[in-house]
Amino acid sequence: MIFWQYNIDGDYWVQKADFPGVERSSATGFTIDGIGYLGTGYDGVDELSDFYSYNPSSNVWTQKADYMGGVRQAAIGFAGNGTGYVGTGYDGDNDRKDFYKYNPTTDTWSELVGFGGEKRRFGTTFTINDKVYIGTGCK
Repeated sequence: MIFWQYNIDGDYWVQKADFPGVERSSATGFTIDGIGYLGTGYDGVDELSDFYSYNPSSNVWTQKADYMGGVRQAAIGFAGNGTGYVGTGYDGDNDRKDFYKYNPTTDTWSELVGFGGEKRRFGTTFTINDKVYIGTGCK
């Protein structure tokens, strides 16, 4: 799957290294210390749990530990304080409200207390002053 980088200053696009995973929709991701992380999603047949990192300095994708929450599409992803977080979404049978954190140093996932709101997929998130806000989506 082809990836592109947009140069804001020069107003042009540059093709980057191809994503090594299967083509997918409804994936999620986050950025930690300038490294992009992308995973989960739906390949048109099945929900996915694989995860990858992208290093823009070396233009290299690396497969990481699979998402601990199992197969998932339309999940929420965000990062804070050097840790990635992924939760909610749809597992192929049910909407979910569980959450997991990712440690990039050890390439491990661990379970957190579940999201306090209703189960949902296609939610959105933003962070202000070290507080995370989750909203919208469908259930």
